[in-house]
Amino acid sequence: MSHDHEHEHHVIGYGSHTLVYIGLLFLTGLTVAAAGVDLSWAVNLTLAMIIATAKAGLVLTYFMHLKYEKPYLQAFILGVILFMFIVFCLTFVDYASRV
Repeated sequence: MSHDHEHEHHVIGYGSHTLVYIGLLFLTGLTVAAAGVDLSWAVNLTLAMIIATAKAGLVLTYFMHLKYEKPYLQAFILGVILFMFIVFCLTFVDYASRV
């Protein structure tokens, strides 16, 4: 009995990996630089979350090959990320109202 697999293997070249690596290094440097600047806690937190989201997006897209998955799986992942964003926002709003 032969199983017909629908998965295609996508090979990502060294150039793409190098660009993603450089992007992650840049975003890490940006994180360190942003940590040294004393803005309000809300701006620092927002900036840190934006940078972390960009780094996570690169890792999910290229290293976890989400870019080549089926659209319904991409939609599920996007839904989970959206749900996490809503929960984080509600948590931060609650925290801000206590200060």
